[in-house]
Amino acid sequence: MRVVRAAEVPLEHRPNGRAVLTLNDLDLPVPADRTAILLARHPAHFTEDRHFHRHMWEIFYFLHDADYWICGAEHHVRAGDLVVLAPGDPHGALPVDHPVDIVVYQLPKVDGDKHPWHPQSTTSTTSTTSTTGTTG
Repeated sequence: MRVVRAAEVPLEHRPNGRAVLTLNDLDLPVPADRTAILLARHPAHFTEDRHFHRHMWEIFYFLHDADYWICGAEHHVRAGDLVVLAPGDPHGALPVDHPVDIVVYQLPKVDGDKHPWHPQSTTSTTSTTSTTGTTG
């Protein structure tokens, strides 16, 4: 699991006048034959069952502040933050007082690859945690 805090990433000013935040430059060992990009809309006070994916990486780009349970810990993420979940990383949304929109990338997209997480479930051994900047 990796959390990239947008507020801690340096803004790159390009010669053409654009400003760019590189939130993630990660070499994932994933075939790109099938991917999905979702807009998840959580209503206020929504709680998601804790679960994991055996095959999919998930990358969450938060459009609103949110609370999430990830790999056994509660995380407060801010609008603009990015969360990268490796296969096996358990996670689930925690309730907040407002709706939350999240752009979700699934790599590779595998139908039916959502499994309930229980404390005895096996989690990823390849996951790393970072709370600052980009990696790769």
